[in-house]
Amino acid sequence: MMDRATFLGHKTIPNVVLHQASVEDFSSVIRLYEEWGYGGSYSPDDRIWLADAGSETVGVVRLVNEQELLILRGMFVTAQWRGNGIASRLLRHVTEGLDEPCWCIPYASLEGFYRRAGFVPVGEQDAPVFLQERLGRYRWTGRHYLIMQRPVECAS
Repeated sequence: MMDRATFLGHKTIPNVVLHQASVEDFSSVIRLYEEWGYGGSYSPDDRIWLADAGSETVGVVRLVNEQELLILRGMFVTAQWRGNGIASRLLRHVTEGLDEPCWCIPYASLEGFYRRAGFVPVGEQDAPVFLQERLGRYRWTGRHYLIMQRPVECAS
């Protein structure tokens, strides 16, 4: 398996292929999240997209239905592959064609990244209660987060 640094050393970065995960991929997704230290929960009902560089999965994101709302969760690109636009491609890929609002709770430092995909910050008091509660739990990590929504008028 060749990592990004090796590819860069060869001046060749492979095509990164985006695809929706199959049921057979679910155990691999769980393993990857655990390797990457992601502590969220997952369900076989989640819609999961993967970014693969050759035989290696280098990125993942999920769309989850929670309390009748669409939530973007678990966006992750492995560290050695960051900076190649993979996260932007994943985000654009999963949000294209959405016909309903989509919510997320990203790190505050990523606000501009999510804004470019049509997400806008939402005041905590204006967000669904379960997202307010989740934000409260995330604050215990010491990191700064915000609640964002991609309004339906951004959906195409």
